Formats: sequence, structure tokens, C-alpha cells
Amino acid sequence: MTSFIQGSLTGILFILLRVTVSLQKEDCATSHADVVFLMDESSSIQPDSWDKQKDFVKEMIKSFDIGQHFTRVSLITFSTGATLIFSLKRYNTRERMINSLDHLRQQGGQTDTGAALRIAREYVFLPRMGSRRDDPDIPQICIVITDGNSQQSEETKHQAALTKAGGISVFAIGVGKKVSKQELRNIASGVEYVFPVDDYSKLKNIEFALAYRACDVTKLQPTTTTETPTTTTRVPTTTTAPTLPPLPPLYVTPECKQKQADVVILLDTSSGIRAPDFSEMKAFVQAMAYTLDIYPNNTRISLMTFADHPKIHFEFDQYSTREEIYEAASKIKKQRGARNLDVALKVIRTHTFDPSSGARKRVAKVVILVTDGPAANLKSAIAEKNSLMSTHGVELFAIGVGIGVTDEELQTLAGRERMFRLYDHWQLKSLRYDLADKICQIEPPPQDFGCGDRRGADLVFIMDTKNAGSNGIISIRSFLKNIVKKFEVGPKKIQVSSVPSECGSLPGYDLNTYPTKAEVLGALEAKKEYSLVKLLDQVSTETFIPENGGRKREDVDRVAILVTDEKPNNMAAVREKSGALKAQGVTVYVVGVGKLVNKAALGEIASRPLARHLFTVDSYEMLEETQYEIVGALTTYICRGL
Repeated sequence: MTSFIQGSLTGILFILLRVTVSLQKEDCATSHADVVFLMDESSSIQPDSWDKQKDFVKEMIKSFDIGQHFTRVSLITFSTGATLIFSLKRYNTRERMINSLDHLRQQGGQTDTGAALRIAREYVFLPRMGSRRDDPDIPQICIVITDGNSQQSEETKHQAALTKAGGISVFAIGVGKKVSKQELRNIASGVEYVFPVDDYSKLKNIEFALAYRACDVTKLQPTTTTETPTTTTRVPTTTTAPTLPPLPPLYVTPECKQKQADVVILLDTSSGIRAPDFSEMKAFVQAMAYTLDIYPNNTRISLMTFADHPKIHFEFDQYSTREEIYEAASKIKKQRGARNLDVALKVIRTHTFDPSSGARKRVAKVVILVTDGPAANLKSAIAEKNSLMSTHGVELFAIGVGIGVTDEELQTLAGRERMFRLYDHWQLKSLRYDLADKICQIEPPPQDFGCGDRRGADLVFIMDTKNAGSNGIISIRSFLKNIVKKFEVGPKKIQVSSVPSECGSLPGYDLNTYPTKAEVLGALEAKKEYSLVKLLDQVSTETFIPENGGRKREDVDRVAILVTDEKPNNMAAVREKSGALKAQGVTVYVVGVGKLVNKAALGEIASRPLARHLFTVDSYEMLEETQYEIVGALTTYICRGL
């Protein structure tokens, strides 16, 4: 998961301190808060991780509206004991705070989280130390960052309870897999105040989730309880039991505004899923509805669960508002049985993304899988996923919960960039902003567009086919025609040129000679001359110039497809000419035919990687037999600009 959320820390942290930003949410309209960071400096933290933790805090401080009458920040470090680095009243400028962090050295030792909480409560959140806890409008916020379990877990639990009872909202950021999820829950002011990340380099991944939860923090009133943790989760007061839980905070990220996407949320409800886990999955669906830009012409959601059999709860076009999705998700029932993921993916491929079921063309297409165990038939599930991608251009995200499902399976299904790992289902909602950001970066699949509709290309066929013979010429013509048939040909789309070979195989013509697909196909019926070095030289010096119809390289892709059936005689000259061609921004694909070709030599002509740009077959008969496979690969790469 390289890139979770790429959103700006600045905007996020303004939310954290309730600064006015473009969220159009009244709750985030003030810029007053007292924030205390508790940084773990124990020996388990490597030096580079310590630096990343400091960088995270510094970036937050840079975005604060720091001042005596605005935001005040304090810093405590902890290992074997705790140390107050600076209080809420010590610094009134971000520059001095950052300078203090720059000079901060890691001490090492054990992990005494309880001591840090006690220092924060007893020595920092006090009026004489700069706290404005007596002001009813200024929230008191404590953010704990740790990568390990405390040495005295009961003491930590006790100190956290006292801190929360004192009217302080506590967030817990757990880094790595060694942190006890129960201890994080004990520390935080509720499960929505817990944020896990894989390592310190990924602290930024929780920005939206942390920020928006913090945006909902209001001034808490101290309680007389000393042992029982309090929670800041706001529950609507009513004289009758509410039919639904409180609505999630509504925030659509800038990247997701007016994003056109069809999103399937696929929930594993097999026999291993407990009722509380299922409730958390429903809450996740509801949270996503309040994070994506739900509207008939923007983002739409379909919901499916699966066990022995898949069950479609609603289609893309069934609900057009987030409120409808929220209510519908609350009413779905759990299934039981085996984890037949392959069957569910097949239904999504054959039914859900079919236009007859309400799916749209030319929008991003996404499946979000939530599962806690291995698929019953993983091989079949992978085949269905690949078919789903090739048929409809669907991108799959896989969220693995618990230890029952392996990273290897998640990565096979979704790839490293689109897999997520959680400890428990209650953490699902913390992914909402991260996941939404990644979804909203997905473009509509190339399958939905004619090749050349979205971005044009200048394409030249280079024919070095002296050994083709009459039957070979027929195979070449069929091969080239099937390539052209995949394109949208025109002056503003894809233009096609051909440079001929020596012994009379095919004719030559410029990019602007034939403006329609029919004319290009007709021109592929003729003949002419030249050697490979001359062919490459002609292409590099004449084909892509404006006089012959060439367009600016920044406006269109430039592509050359060389079909050759012999070993180059003058490899040094061929290398020079092909290098000049690639230096002009031309992507070179090579198709070698016959046993005379030298694959290593062709590899010097083709662009990189060779797996995408070099194809070889043993004969023209083999080209005829395998042309659809090669044409499919070639046109896919060309149309995607690879």
C-alpha cells in the first residue's frame, strides 16, 4: 500500500484544530484547541522511525494556527518514565516548537505509556501550564503515538481512564503489529479514536481518518469517575430508541467530488463471521456512503454479501442518495456457509457490471472486498478476478481482517498497492478516507473507450519482411488490419503511417495520407522497397514531422511497430537509428517472425520493458495462428500508453 492518502496535511490538520477550511461543516469553524502529543521513544523504535515520528509531529505543527489565543501545543516523550519537553504555554510560534523537535534526541528504554498519560493529566492539562480547560469552547486533546505494549498495561488502562474522565479526548495511534489492539482501545476515548498503521513511514495514511474524527471532538465535561473510561461518541437523545445509529460525519474529499464511479462493496459473511463483526461491516458500508460523492451521475454503490452463495442487496441504480444506502445497509442479514469468493466474483462479472444491470460505461469501476479468511477456491477466484479486469476493467481492493487470511492471498487478489491489513473489524471505518482517496484516483478503463478517443497517437508500421513470400504477405496484411481495427482513426485520434520494405511487401504512406480507417485498410493491400537501417532512418527523420502529419509529442503518443523476419546486417547502425527514434519519444514495439531473427538484437531495438515491447513467433503461419493474442497485447499496451 504505497500510497494511501495523498491529501495535504495542511488541510487535514486545520480540520483537527477546527480551523475553517473548505469542508462546509460548521463544527470545524474554530481554531482553538489545546493539543498534547505523547511520543514513544523506547528502544524498539529504530532511528529512522524516530525521525519519521518527529517529522509527522512537525508537519502537524506547521499547519496549526499557533498562538496564545489560538492553538497551543505541548510535547511529552516516554520510554522508561516520561519527560515533558515543552508545555502548552512554553512556545507561541511553530518555529520554536519545530526547533525543539529538531534537537530532540531519542533516549531509549521501556514503554511506560501510563507515566506519559499521568504527566499529561497532572502537569500539562492545568491552567498554570497553559491549559484552557476551564473554557467551555476549547477542546482538550491528547494524541498518543506508540509502537509497543506498555510494561504495565493495567496502570496504563487506569491512567487512561483518569485522563478521559478529566474531560480530555484521547487518540491512540498504534504503529506496527506488536501493539495490543485491546490496549489501544483502553487508551483511546472510543474505538473511533484508535488508528493503526503498519509502520512509521505510513503515519500519513491515517490523516483523513484521524483529522475528521478529531473534528467531531467537542469540549468534554469532567466526570467523577476515576476507573471507568468515558467516551466522546455523541449519541442522539430521543424519547424512543433510535432505529439507526448516529450518522457518520459527512466529508467528501476534494478528489472525490463529482467522481464518476461504480463501486461494489463485497462482504464476506461466511460462518466464521461473528454478529459484532457483521455489524462493523455494515457500519463500514454506511461510512463509505458518507465519504464518496453519492449521486446518480457521480459515484454509485452496489452491495453484495457472500458465503455459500452471493446475495445482491442492491444494484447501482437502486439508491441515489447516501441516506438511502445508509438505511438499506442497516437492514441486510448475515449469511452462513463456505467462503465461495469465486462464485461472487463471477456474478459481479456477468451481472453487476453488465449495462443491463445499471452499470455505466466510461466511469471508474471498483470492487471492495472485505474478508477474514482464505477463499474456498482461490485459483478459481483469481481466474474470475482476472476475467473481471479484462472484461470490464474493474479494479479490486482487498481488505483482510485478522490472521485468517494471508498477505499473499490479498496481494494475489488485489496487488500490493490495493491490499489492506486490519487486526479487527472495528477498524474498518478508519479506512474510509484512505480508501476513498485511492478509489477516486482510478480512471475509467480503456475497454470503455475506443483506442484514440481520450488521447491520440501517431503510429507507424515499419515493414522489414523480405522473406515473407506470398503467404507471409497475406498473414502480415491480416495482422496489421486487425491492429488497425482496434483503433479510432482520424486527424484528432490515431493517425497511421507505413514505411515499406525492400522486396516488395507493402507500400509506404505518411501520417496524414489516409484520414479514415477504411482508407488505411485499403492501403495495406499494396507494395515497395528499402533496408532496415534506411527504414529506421526514414521514420526518425521524416515520419513524425509536421509536414507529414506528425503532431507535437506532448499532445499525442508516438508509436512504431516493426515487423521483421531477418537478423540486422549492420547492428551498430540499427542501434544508432533506433536510439534516435526512441530519443524523439517514440515507443518501439518489435514483432520478430521466423528462425532467422536474433532476439537479443531485436531487444536492442525495442523499448523497455521487453516483456511488453518484444514479440517473436517461429513463422508467418504461427503469426497467423497467434495474431489475436499478439494484437490484443499490442493494442492494450498502445491504448494505455505503456
